Amino acid sequence: LARAPVWRFALLQSVGFCLACTGAAYGFGLRGDLLLAIAAISATAPLFGSAVVVKTVGFDPLPAMAQTIAATLVMPLPLLLVLKFFASDAAELDFGLYFQRLLVYISTPIVLAVVLRRLLPDAWLTRYYPSVARFNVILLMAFPIGLISGFRQLYLNSASQALWMLGLGTLLAM
Repeated sequence: LARAPVWRFALLQSVGFCLACTGAAYGFGLRGDLLLAIAAISATAPLFGSAVVVKTVGFDPLPAMAQTIAATLVMPLPLLLVLKFFASDAAELDFGLYFQRLLVYISTPIVLAVVLRRLLPDAWLTRYYPSVARFNVILLMAFPIGLISGFRQLYLNSASQALWMLGLGTLLAM
């Protein structure tokens, strides 16, 4: 993580992707809350499970994990730009809450992995981890579904708008 190219690329990715997506959305005539949402989503870090996806397709997951952590740490910069240019004056970024969540989402899995590696015997990990690991990607892809509780109501109110939003979210995630 201490290597400069990771940080430069993370900043370029966060700010560059945010500008590209927001510019394209603005060019397509989107304004208001939807433009703010697209700008904020595109300013966020890459998928926290990108290392799992990278490992699943056969590559070394450590660079993906380093990139994800670096992008998460620089994420407040593009988010502040998004708030300055697209949000109302009352909008703010709570850095205390941000760093508290950062501690939970980054430190907790690392600590948990270290503790489990020390507690569980190597023979057991070698034997059972491959069986459990193949479900990581499925669980990773299913996780966001728990975050979109309002999607069902949107779908019931307007199926076409819900599917359009799902497509837009998928496009931004890709």
